[in-house]
Amino acid sequence: MFPQQFPAAAVLFLLLSSTISAQQQVRGSNIVVNQNVANAFLLKKVMPVFGDEVMSMNTSGQIVIAFTIDKAGKVTHAMVVDRDLSGRKSVNIQDPHLRQTALDAVKQWAYRPYLLHGAPVDIDTSVALLFNFAHPSSPIVKLGEAAPLPANSTAPSNNADIGSASVGEFGKPLIDPKMAESRLTGRVEPQYPQMAKIARIQGDVVLHILIDKQGHVAKVKQKSGHPMLIQAAIDAVNKWDYQPFLLNGQPTDVETFVTVRFRP
Repeated sequence: MFPQQFPAAAVLFLLLSSTISAQQQVRGSNIVVNQNVANAFLLKKVMPVFGDEVMSMNTSGQIVIAFTIDKAGKVTHAMVVDRDLSGRKSVNIQDPHLRQTALDAVKQWAYRPYLLHGAPVDIDTSVALLFNFAHPSSPIVKLGEAAPLPANSTAPSNNADIGSASVGEFGKPLIDPKMAESRLTGRVEPQYPQMAKIARIQGDVVLHILIDKQGHVAKVKQKSGHPMLIQAAIDAVNKWDYQPFLLNGQPTDVETFVTVRFRP
């Protein structure tokens, strides 16, 4: 299925040009796709690594970046924008180091070429990256705290003991899904399986994940969900990224649960 086409994609950059410097030049393509469509072609994703001067700002928000994916799948003409065509706004991005670091990361992303009538074409898209520096020294995972589990999930047997309730089945601290979500910096939406669409199958997939010290998803284990939806959820979540979690001031592996929703 081809993404929705717009007759004049250059409108994207006209609407978003309020944050572009005079030196930046942009070139619109003939096709504009949303982030979910572009994510289906994503091959390489580099997350921004912010310096201490940025992470000490005690703030949170999101940065929206518009860019072109060329015929070879490379990111070109990337820029920070105030708002994209989906209405997503950049929030708390005044710091130039924050902006440039996020921009430099997205410029390293790579995609499979998008084909139109069998031939590669340029496409325009945008991405919203979340950041949360509201508590620079947190989250501190307290081993005496139990993390609430999502509905329909099965807790590991050692969670019955309050003293070890925060240790998950991978042997790492188990944190509240809401805490983990607040640290999410990169989320790839799942590609709805075509057969599931045809069969009108929908619902939620609950996964138990291990997040490593760098904030990457290192392990994924299914907990619940329709068999036709589980692999698509796992493929997407494997590409998620988080701000590193700290335990006593040091980066640590953590575990949590995520829920991936499939709706037609």
